[in-house]
Amino acid sequence: MLQIDKKTKTQPYARTYFQPSGVNVHVRYFAPATRLQEISSDVTKQVYDTIKKTRGVEIAYHHTEVVFRKKSRVTKTFINNLAYIITINNI
Repeated sequence: MLQIDKKTKTQPYARTYFQPSGVNVHVRYFAPATRLQEISSDVTKQVYDTIKKTRGVEIAYHHTEVVFRKKSRVTKTFINNLAYIITINNI
């Protein structure tokens, strides 16, 4: 699948970086400017197909849940130098 380019003598490579919500895959390869979009699509499809064929690997839909809460006011009431009471009041 990966071949050394005869003109530039460079070998394609892939690097992966783990992220909180997935994995980034960086692939370096040579492509003539006239075929860049075609080859880029082929490389992306090969990466995707390889992931889909791998047993136990799923591509999840990334989503974020935003929860709104009331603000709280925290107050400290000192009893003496060693102890205090924390009171939390919702605003």
